[in-house]
Amino acid sequence: MALSVAVLTMAGFLFARLCQMLRLARKAELMCINRPSFWSGTSEDIRCKEASMKPIVTWVVLANARVANVYAHMGPGNGLTAVGDQSRHAPEIPMPRDKAGVGHSIGGPGVSAVAQKSPKEMAENRFAKEVIDGLSEACRRKRFDRFVLIAGPHMMGLLRAHLKGPLSAVLIGEIPKDLSAQSIGDIETHLGELIAV
Repeated sequence: MALSVAVLTMAGFLFARLCQMLRLARKAELMCINRPSFWSGTSEDIRCKEASMKPIVTWVVLANARVANVYAHMGPGNGLTAVGDQSRHAPEIPMPRDKAGVGHSIGGPGVSAVAQKSPKEMAENRFAKEVIDGLSEACRRKRFDRFVLIAGPHMMGLLRAHLKGPLSAVLIGEIPKDLSAQSIGDIETHLGELIAV
């Protein structure tokens, strides 16, 4: 008698589990419109499954004061691939033409005390803004789902200063090291702290 109760209980559990699986299968079928039965396995089914399993695209931005390269990561085991149209190079830094001007004051002639930013600082700041503007445009066009910033501490600060809005929401991590001279393998090793490479 106890054995038949156990068998009936197990059968009830298996039936409930089968119904749950069929409900999930039906939900999956409803998510994909204009396709045959969930169980048919046609090429249209396969395309629908692939579309629903779109990989998360992570861009890895590797920057220093002169060059910014972007690599795409399409999921674990796929490594990094260069995103060619996002590579940027800073323009040459113009040399200052002269020193601060000599001004006249009540006390007589003297060198002006106006603090001026160096052309190098201004060029680096402009370059950081250009990199972030390019990323913002790509984010707006949904070319990536999230991104990681890798730059030396000084450049990281400049990039952060321009990071705003929707772009800052998809930043998943930062590595404040200048890895621009490292190989892709070394960069992937450092990325292992943030994403599954």
